[in-house]
Amino acid sequence: DGLSAAQYNLGLLYQSGRGVPRDLPRAWAWLSRAKKTGIAVAAKPLARIEGDFSAEEKKRARQILKEISAVAPTR
Repeated sequence: DGLSAAQYNLGLLYQSGRGVPRDLPRAWAWLSRAKKTGIAVAAKPLARIEGDFSAEEKKRARQILKEISAVAPTR
């Protein structure tokens, strides 16, 4: 659906830094959200991001996902 696709695309933008500051924890959070709502192709960029994460970045990404989940609908 459109919401899931938008979440996926936002994650890709944060991953690449196109139009927004590059922010891998934020990219991970949006891509995780997209995957949870049915965008299976989000798994590939998620895996790439996770491979480069430090422990602090993982912690920050989980916090961002928690914040997103509190305000963004799943469908």
